[in-house]
Amino acid sequence: MAPRSRYQLIEIRNADDVPCFVGMQRDGESFVDIAWQCRALVDNALMRWLRSLPKRPKARVLLGAGAQLNWPTARALVVFCREQIARGAGSWPSPPDFALWSATNRGGREHRRAVCRVRGETVEKFTSVEAAARAIRTSRDDIDERIESGHPDKAGWTWWDT
Repeated sequence: MAPRSRYQLIEIRNADDVPCFVGMQRDGESFVDIAWQCRALVDNALMRWLRSLPKRPKARVLLGAGAQLNWPTARALVVFCREQIARGAGSWPSPPDFALWSATNRGGREHRRAVCRVRGETVEKFTSVEAAARAIRTSRDDIDERIESGHPDKAGWTWWDT
């Protein structure tokens, strides 16, 4: 049996030293490096911002460098940090205008969450997380984990919100 994945809570700050992205990455991987490689192929707030930069930004590990974080803990911390940033900016429950993450939306029948996957120069788009999960015969939770952490799946695809 393979060891369970470890996660780290990360933040990316903009030129004004404001945390514009809080997310997670698997221990030993760099979410920023993975996103940087896909910046020209995906259209979301984070990728548009990355395209505007002259060089790859740095991410700071907030938690998980020394102590193991499992998926549920890391995800809960991402949600908590994003909420605290929004509260501090006065925009809660919506993300602040400088945030590079989308409003929380797990999808569903009335609120589809469009996603895409990227491998090399190939981009495949799906109308929802559920449609993507059906198409590749996996669970919604698997797709969510890939989107949140940037971790490629077994076939080398990285997953993104669009």
